[in-house]
Amino acid sequence: MQMRFLLATDLTPASARMLRYVLELNRYFFARLELIHVFDLPIAAADEEGVLLRDYDAVTRAMEQDLWSFLREHQGAFHYDTTVSAVCGGLYKALASRATAWHADLIVTGHSARDRTGLWTSTGTGRHLLTHPPTPVLCVPEHAVLPPVIRNILVCTDLSEVPDPGRLQFIVRFAGGLNATIILLHVRVRDEIEWERDEMVREAWTTSLNTSLEVLEHPDRSSLSQMLAEYASDHEVDMLVLFPHKHNWLDRLMLGSETGKVFDELDLPLMSLPMMD
Repeated sequence: MQMRFLLATDLTPASARMLRYVLELNRYFFARLELIHVFDLPIAAADEEGVLLRDYDAVTRAMEQDLWSFLREHQGAFHYDTTVSAVCGGLYKALASRATAWHADLIVTGHSARDRTGLWTSTGTGRHLLTHPPTPVLCVPEHAVLPPVIRNILVCTDLSEVPDPGRLQFIVRFAGGLNATIILLHVRVRDEIEWERDEMVREAWTTSLNTSLEVLEHPDRSSLSQMLAEYASDHEVDMLVLFPHKHNWLDRLMLGSETGKVFDELDLPLMSLPMMD
């Protein structure tokens, strides 16, 4: 079955780089593509004369034309089955809704280069999508190498629960299309508790991904992001896959998000998947 990639664009240089990256990457998949742009309109309801509704329709058509122009400017020799859509509303909700309605296999977004503080600044809602993925999400750095070279994909797990086999099957299918090797890694913290079902969880991961599990001890002197960056460099990792947990507002306030920290500090293409449906 042909895959579907939903490309979240805001017509910035970071989005242009992401588009070129996906077009090159799609040589391995020939997935259907849709470019989507979420725009703001203060009032998107019709008044008695229907003027506001006409304005909304006009803005939507203009945005769609901009998207077609954006595609023509950056597609080069690549001509895949592609559509465009412009929608109004909350950015995250609009993208998640479209991904669900269109049955997208993957949402792709770009994020801009490092600023002087050394942290990534998110393009659009890339960081929020990565930390709260409604479906698999891929964030592409603005300086990502072209053409894409993806030989090794590092999948990180904390072994906290049995994974959804469908989610892991997507990774296997994605890696298979690229002829890439999957590396499965667990970073064990010092006070990690062993559970009776740990062996069952490990087996579920290794069997689904058809690979062995490597375990690294987490030293107190370095952060998880630093460890992953060093490991990725030492093992020629070209893409990192994460499974963020759902947190309540107090968790986010007190602890933050490890996935968000990885997004801020690593300069690799990052894929994020919901742990369960």
